[in-house]
Amino acid sequence: MGIVVRPEHLELVNRSGAVVDTLSYDADAGVFIDVLGGVLGGAPDVEERRGGHEWFPSTADRWPGVQVVDDHEPDGVSADMNVSVRFTHPIVGNGISVSTVQGFRPGDDLEAFAAELGEEWHGSGYDEFPAETGPDIAPRMCFEWDGSCVEYANANAVSVNLWGGGTTDPTVTSVVSAPWNFGIGHV
Repeated sequence: MGIVVRPEHLELVNRSGAVVDTLSYDADAGVFIDVLGGVLGGAPDVEERRGGHEWFPSTADRWPGVQVVDDHEPDGVSADMNVSVRFTHPIVGNGISVSTVQGFRPGDDLEAFAAELGEEWHGSGYDEFPAETGPDIAPRMCFEWDGSCVEYANANAVSVNLWGGGTTDPTVTSVVSAPWNFGIGHV
């Protein structure tokens, strides 16, 4: 069994790689957590976050190597998809593999993957780029004063980065997360 991280959903695949189910990031958070918990073999640890100046209150559900965040936007506000996911380990739960559609796994060599995709590499420790980008949500952001446009599409994407997933665990190197809109900086 495996999980393939896509821009707008997780694909749940069998041993031969055939998709047996999908789990949308726009699903009800309780349903998303229940299904993912069934795949991973148990209930998550839950952390309630108060929010702050730039972020709504949220709930973070965690299993070893996996985090799902559900932000609690007020009624009438929908800034992004309902939940976001972050994977810090290539094997989670009871032997469930995690990868992007290209086969990149958390912990793999991110610099080599950047070269494979033709992405710029800075080596600053803050490198991040899209592994896969979904359909456009809206037009690309452009600037009136010079007519230039943002490099990336205004679309949900699978992000790969070196940020460590908010952990001090030295075994966590490259991280896979979604959805992330590079066209506006964040979702």
